[in-house]
Amino acid sequence: MFIWDFVADKVLGQIVDWFYGQVVGFLGNFFAEMGNMGAELFTMDWVQSIVLFFSYLAWALYGTGLVVACFETGVEYSSGRGNIRETALNAIKGFMAVSLFTIVPVRLYELCVSLQGTFTAALTGYGTSIGDVAGEVMQEFNAVESISDLTAGPLLGFGSITSGIMILFCIILMAYAIIKVFFANLKRGGILLIQIAVGSLYMFSVPRGYTDGFIQWCKQIIGLCLSAFLQATILVAGLMVFKDHALLGLGLMLSAGEIPPYRRSLRTGYLHQGKSHECCLYRTGRRQHHTHGRTGGGEMSRLTMGSLFDGIGGFPLAAIRSGITPVWASEIEAFPIEVTKLRFSDMLHVGDITKLNGAVLPPVDIICGGSPCQDLSVAGARAGLAGARSGLFMEQVRLVKEMRNADKLRGRTALDVRPRFMAWENVPGAFSSGTPKGEDFRIVLEEIVRVKCDSVSVPRPDSGRWESAGRILLGADFSLAWRCLDAQYWGVAQRRKRIFLIADFAGRSAPKILFVPESLSGHPAPGL
Repeated sequence: MFIWDFVADKVLGQIVDWFYGQVVGFLGNFFAEMGNMGAELFTMDWVQSIVLFFSYLAWALYGTGLVVACFETGVEYSSGRGNIRETALNAIKGFMAVSLFTIVPVRLYELCVSLQGTFTAALTGYGTSIGDVAGEVMQEFNAVESISDLTAGPLLGFGSITSGIMILFCIILMAYAIIKVFFANLKRGGILLIQIAVGSLYMFSVPRGYTDGFIQWCKQIIGLCLSAFLQATILVAGLMVFKDHALLGLGLMLSAGEIPPYRRSLRTGYLHQGKSHECCLYRTGRRQHHTHGRTGGGEMSRLTMGSLFDGIGGFPLAAIRSGITPVWASEIEAFPIEVTKLRFSDMLHVGDITKLNGAVLPPVDIICGGSPCQDLSVAGARAGLAGARSGLFMEQVRLVKEMRNADKLRGRTALDVRPRFMAWENVPGAFSSGTPKGEDFRIVLEEIVRVKCDSVSVPRPDSGRWESAGRILLGADFSLAWRCLDAQYWGVAQRRKRIFLIADFAGRSAPKILFVPESLSGHPAPGL
């Protein structure tokens, strides 16, 4: 009986382990060959023709984007805000991207597949001869010091699985894991080809500085290549562990099919699971994310807001996300009104701003507005505040004055007079609009300051040029601050600079709102 135990445990066990390792190694090598087939796809003539077509398309888009970038820089430079160095760097980035986007993904994929094959071969001992196994048996035999050492260990090294149902269950899960990884490897080469085709479309944006989309594309490529390495490697590791630790091995094998996806989930508008609350953003009695029925909380949950020049509800959307209630909005275009009626069903639409009386509007704590920018923009005729469209800013100031005067007649004083805050948004061209240059922005500041104190005059800056950020303080009960913010630092895939101006008619909080990092949710621009 001792001889049988020795043969079964030390000799036959080693042979079975070797045979099992060769089978698993063959499986790992099979997946490596499948990966190589995906890489070899790009050596076929018809595939190379497709890649060449999208390469030409990318170069055409790059050239077009470069021309547009130069035009945009010229427009910004005319207002003193162009950055030639940044444009040149973006052009170089675009050149590198368009030169390499068809080459690097294929080479990276080939590297990952090669590493996967080498790693699994080393892990399983694939390719080891039976003679090498015999040599290992003899080495173990020479190391034996007592007879008890010969009989130690489980039979054949497979642990203690004795239940037939458990064995069947394990075999089914093993087959499921292997089949899932098999089909994932089968389609990966085609997915890489599609990704390269999609990558060409980003080449219009990169030279213009809009790199977020291209960076996401790069992440998808890296994720695809890493999954080619990780899936087969983790599966083989699970198979090797299984013979000694069945449940741990099964866990590894099943996790091989659950590698985080390399494709971004697509948003489907307000029906997207993560944004379902935006189908109807505010409704009386409707709870959003906050216990008070709105997002945000604390003191902010008591604030109310009115939106002028509302468009499709940018300010109301920001209000909802900050725990502020949008009470009414002024807009004249039919389609945007229909959009905001859907998204903010309880928000009152009050119509044309020129026909409104601030004294009879429902009083609110904040009045927001982005008055039409066409007459202020460097891309327009630059009629300035004298223009019929941008001149509507004066209507916003009028409504603020009328509402505050009406509140004072109702007996409200100091902090209780509404609106306490005013927000204004417009294009950076306002800094240089008017005669002399920048006069229109001086008028904007002066008109807002005179809501609080009608005898104050705002001087022009000593340099003759408005800075991109600044503030005005009048004692302890008035503050105004402005800051030029760029959309690319707030999760938007484009460079879109806008002036944001906040006025606090009863305190000094305006600079804190715009300049204190904790008050803002975006990423600061370089240098701020």
